[in-house]
Amino acid sequence: CVAVLVLMAITSVGIFGYLSSAYQQSSIKYSLMQDQISTLETQKKSYVVKIDDVKKRIDSLSNLRKSQEDRLSQVNTNALLARNPIQFRQVQEQTMELIDQTDKNIKSENDKSQSYSTEIESLDKKITDIKLSSSSAKDIQTFKFVAESLGVDLNTVVKWFILILIVVFDPLAVALVLAYNISINREYAIYTTPSVPP
Repeated sequence: CVAVLVLMAITSVGIFGYLSSAYQQSSIKYSLMQDQISTLETQKKSYVVKIDDVKKRIDSLSNLRKSQEDRLSQVNTNALLARNPIQFRQVQEQTMELIDQTDKNIKSENDKSQSYSTEIESLDKKITDIKLSSSSAKDIQTFKFVAESLGVDLNTVVKWFILILIVVFDPLAVALVLAYNISINREYAIYTTPSVPP
């Protein structure tokens, strides 16, 4: 009995080490995936901030363009400038150049916004791909769900799960081996017992 208990303890330690090692490997892969997702989410937030800044800039440029158009219409209706054609043309050309420059700036900002949106779509695709590849780590996700449900650390849940497996299945394995040996011995005893004639 002592030998059996010692062997059970030795195999239990070995099983505990094996299962712990397997969990550590899965846990490292899972945490790396979570870190990648976190990094991509941070990049995505920065692009969203940039898009908001671009929208504000476009709004201010649109207001500037409207004021420039108003100025052009005032120049066209100004009777004083209409008497001096050279000055009228100069003011008109300057205002048109300002309007053209504002249009170019608006187009440039729209292009920036489009490129940022494309980057966000690319980041979303990467995040989705990582989440799909992390679905293979179902064991970690199951332990994580249990840990969150109980409000306990993930490592604690895994440690207790491994201990319960060892405490239940090691004695069960020994009991099954003993039961098998006893049944074999009984069967052997039945066939080898000499029959007594009446």
